[in-house]
Amino acid sequence: MTRPGDDLLLAWIVGALEPGRALELEEEAARDPSLHDRVARLRTTLAAATAATAATAAPSWRLPPPGMAANLSGGWAPAMVMSGALRPGDRFVVKLAPPDAIKRAVVVLYRAAGAAWSVVFPGGPDELVTLEELPLEPDGARRRLELMAGPDAGVQRWAVALPLVSAPIDWGLEPVARWRLLKRAVASGDVPVMTVAVPVGA
Repeated sequence: MTRPGDDLLLAWIVGALEPGRALELEEEAARDPSLHDRVARLRTTLAAATAATAATAAPSWRLPPPGMAANLSGGWAPAMVMSGALRPGDRFVVKLAPPDAIKRAVVVLYRAAGAAWSVVFPGGPDELVTLEELPLEPDGARRRLELMAGPDAGVQRWAVALPLVSAPIDWGLEPVARWRLLKRAVASGDVPVMTVAVPVGA
């Protein structure tokens, strides 16, 4: 009888074979110690590969809904008095109340219509800004972050996260991998974050 190849054994392990053929392999592995050992090794290799993939996969951004915040308070307003709605390219201000006295970086995310969240600032280490570097609002309690409305008309989604300045950012990685640790820290509630919904006219 021809010995089953690894492809066939892997198909059996993941449950991709017809029940009759799967039963035949199960009986054959029970009779043949060397085949049983091959199956065990393939199971171990498959489990390790699956775990490695899960460890390196980029989690999605888990952000609070617009108008809500996690360990951060503030809001937004047009950058100047306007007679109508914001338009693409108009400036608006996000007002941030420092959550604590710890030195924190400012990370800005934007979610275009039909797209996933992405970091739009900072784009590199030379753009890194700390919360305490932002100008104060007249009330002296909040910091003022000025942003520019994106090109999409409608309700734009923006978010501001405040990781520790000491948190590692590997700028040599692609953006998806670069922000993996921040995504996890935001999801676990370790990083203050706020989202806003900004109506923008055509």
